[in-house]
Amino acid sequence: MTLILALDGGTKLAAATVNLGSRQWLRYERLFSSVNADANTDLENMRSLIHSLLQDTKPTVIGASFGGPVDATVGTVRLSHHVAGWENIPL
Repeated sequence: MTLILALDGGTKLAAATVNLGSRQWLRYERLFSSVNADANTDLENMRSLIHSLLQDTKPTVIGASFGGPVDATVGTVRLSHHVAGWENIPL
């Protein structure tokens, strides 16, 4: 089994798990970012979502989407178009 963890950030934080080749989520959770959210708050909330979804399992693959430029070669968010405080944050 190839377990995929899918993450999405921005004005909402969402996380889901799916098996490779499946078209249905195994589990899905989301939270809306608070009005005064910053990178630290969002990262803490995302970690909570991830732990809730994965429990004792470990994903084979992790995919993340983000509302702004990301330097994929070094794994750094350059800027968020939606949430302040995401300048040059390692993802």
